[in-house]
Parts: sequence; C-alpha cells; structure tokens
Amino acid sequence: MRRDSPYSDCGWRFLAGDESDEYMEGADNHGIFLLNSICNYDPDIIPLQDSPPGTAYYRNEQGIFELDRYEEE
Repeated sequence: MRRDSPYSDCGWRFLAGDESDEYMEGADNHGIFLLNSICNYDPDIIPLQDSPPGTAYYRNEQGIFELDRYEEE
C-alpha cells in the first residue's frame, strides 16, 4: 500500500506488488473503493491510514506491514 498526494480521494493505492506494466495499463484492472471498506477487509491498515503522502508499506514474510518510503513521480 502506498499513499500518493491526495487529489479527489484519500491518496491510498493498494497493489499486490507483482503486477506487470501490461496489467496496470488495463483500466478494467483498477477500482475505486472507500478506504473504510478496505479497512473492513484488513483492519491492519487502520493505524497506518493517516501516514503522510510519500509513505508506502509492504507485508513482510510474517504478514506484518513494514515501512517502505518511495518518491512520488
């Protein structure tokens, strides 16, 4: 999960991490959901939801979110 600068949404993007460029180019492979809905599926996200833009997290081998900074494009 990573947070971009919010525009008309909260800025969070959720990816599996193994998506190909071809997959990401397909509009049918994307959806817009309320953050609350995503948190209902995975409550581990709740304490991280106020992280600033430019923040990313990934699940480690134990399934725990770890901080991973990235630079916005």
